Amino acid sequence: MATIIEHKLKNGRKSYTVQIKYNNKFYSTTWKRPENMKENECKRTLEQITSELNLKVINKINLTNENITFNECADQWLIQCKSSNSLSHYLRSKEQLILLREHFGNKLMKSITLRDVENFCFYLNEKKIERARAKLIKPLDDVIKNMKILDICKNCNFTKTTFQFVRKEKIIELKTALSICKYLKLDFKEYFEKIITSHPYAYESKLKFKRTLSAIFNFALKHEYITKNYASSIFIRGLIKGETNEKDILTEEETKKLHTALLNEENKKRQLSISILLYMGLRVGELSGLEWKDIDFENHTMFIQRSTNFLPKYGECTKSPKTKNSKRKLDIPDHIYDMLVEYKKEYDIEKEKLGSAWIDRDRIICRWNGLPTYTGTYTIWLTDILIKNGIRKVTPHSLRHTCITTLLRKQIAPQIVSKWAGHSSTTVTLDTYAHFLPEDKNICAKMINTAFC
Repeated sequence: MATIIEHKLKNGRKSYTVQIKYNNKFYSTTWKRPENMKENECKRTLEQITSELNLKVINKINLTNENITFNECADQWLIQCKSSNSLSHYLRSKEQLILLREHFGNKLMKSITLRDVENFCFYLNEKKIERARAKLIKPLDDVIKNMKILDICKNCNFTKTTFQFVRKEKIIELKTALSICKYLKLDFKEYFEKIITSHPYAYESKLKFKRTLSAIFNFALKHEYITKNYASSIFIRGLIKGETNEKDILTEEETKKLHTALLNEENKKRQLSISILLYMGLRVGELSGLEWKDIDFENHTMFIQRSTNFLPKYGECTKSPKTKNSKRKLDIPDHIYDMLVEYKKEYDIEKEKLGSAWIDRDRIICRWNGLPTYTGTYTIWLTDILIKNGIRKVTPHSLRHTCITTLLRKQIAPQIVSKWAGHSSTTVTLDTYAHFLPEDKNICAKMINTAFC
């Protein structure tokens, strides 16, 4: 339906804006009414202009629908994705589009068939990813003895932690090794061994490609570029092969050993960080985002309201936590509270000692200069504690899984555990963790025996 807006010009004459809404978009044209034109004639002219605009818009839309390619549609979708999602989601989608463009590229959206989408799924199942990495084979000590580590890191564009990995002869990215050789003027073959690894896509990675493709098709469906979303589960259910990785959770015995190790840990920052992950089940990004103003020392509570992660090429990314329910207030366990109080004393001393060199971001767990801690640092700290105490190696996120599972094993109501963990719903908690719990086939009978006595 058209909308006609009348405007009065300074010279006393009138102009009109004719506006049409089509597919949630507005199209308009402006017409100046000649002097001395009669009202009936003006009305007929406006009707004609409206009819012509309507026809022009329909033809333009139809032309767009007919000729839009996958690349053009993906570009439009990516703009919407950037405005309505987190930076990390947008960057991941942009990265996935590289492979999607290779397969669908300049094909017209209307010509993409179910068979095309099926072939892409088969390709994902078969594809092997090659990764070029490197490992130090000759010590760098003599080369860097008169150099500052921070200068090397700054000029090679990596962190101090990464350089520690290099010196400990860990496998690193090839580009990192090449940047070191370029800056230090070393022969790559003399100091590093090139390692090529090959592995298939993980099941979850393949699902992410499928979800991104489906989102683009849904966008096209909404704008009438296509009539069916062939990337939806209705059409390709079961074509993505693989299994979801089992969540790595510490056993009760391993958890007790880690508990003892943390009590004896001398480094207060490490002790507090790993303890919060294990006993409070925070996500690593939530821990990095914690600020002192989030701690209510009087009421022994902690408010989770932001998450900090580090994205390739973009650096620090601080945003709201993962889901709406992830913003939550938690009661601090007594021994964690005691650790916080002790660590705060040490924190204040270091802050005062650095003076103007301290960058005040109010972050609880921070680097030497006050900036947020790199999320990879927690992996190094945890691995070091686990190895020293003879405990099986797990990731920091495994401590979150361990915390949630432990709470459920202690028969704490799933609704309470879900709120504690910041899950979007209780269903997520039960679907994800219920199968880790021991089955007691007689539990219902036992409860009934006591409930009605």
